[in-house]
Amino acid sequence: MTEQYGRDAFPYAPFPEPGGVLPWGETGGEGYLLWRTRGEPDVWTIVVGGRGRPTTRSSPIRRPTSWPACSPAGSTAASSTSATCDSAPDIRPFIVADIGVGDNPGAVVLDVAAHRVYVTNNDSIFVIDTRRNVVAATIHLSSSADDLAVDPSARRAYVTHYGDIGNGGNISVIDTRRNAVVATIRVGYTPDEVVVDPITHRAYVTNYGGSSVSVIDMPIVAPRS
Repeated sequence: MTEQYGRDAFPYAPFPEPGGVLPWGETGGEGYLLWRTRGEPDVWTIVVGGRGRPTTRSSPIRRPTSWPACSPAGSTAASSTSATCDSAPDIRPFIVADIGVGDNPGAVVLDVAAHRVYVTNNDSIFVIDTRRNVVAATIHLSSSADDLAVDPSARRAYVTHYGDIGNGGNISVIDTRRNAVVATIRVGYTPDEVVVDPITHRAYVTNYGGSSVSVIDMPIVAPRS
């Protein structure tokens, strides 16, 4: 965008520079709509650029849950701020970080509130700090992990251990405050996938070899002072 408008007319750096602008639509004329990526996504502001100096909406506007609706090619936009598709800027995905987690990463789950991502890899769980994009901890398990789920408010994670078909299986319960295994629970044959209800704090485990679902209810223990 700096090349198109000139540095004097368009003073913002392009994304992914800190606070850079990210195009997402057009004004229906010769201008562009851009996010100014300063701070958390929920407080990004909109920049309207075009001929002359761009203007910025001073109040934060939440990002849309989907790309703006597109007008048919050749049609006239009903509003000066409605988005069109026929000449919208080309937006392509790109990699912003590459975090090493071993040779065989498997399941991955995000804890938004804690800014953590959990990744299974054989008999380990890699814990990634999403604010710095680095491995913050490695949790070692008794056997290879298959799937995992996180209960954010209870600060727990559940990991299934598939094992051999026909043999009983178990899951590991992890305290995500300490990044440590605090319990092992016996379930049905070959436990496969697991999900957690964040309201009731119950975990549901599918037992592939047992044609059943195990429901786990663990009490929430307040952290020690």
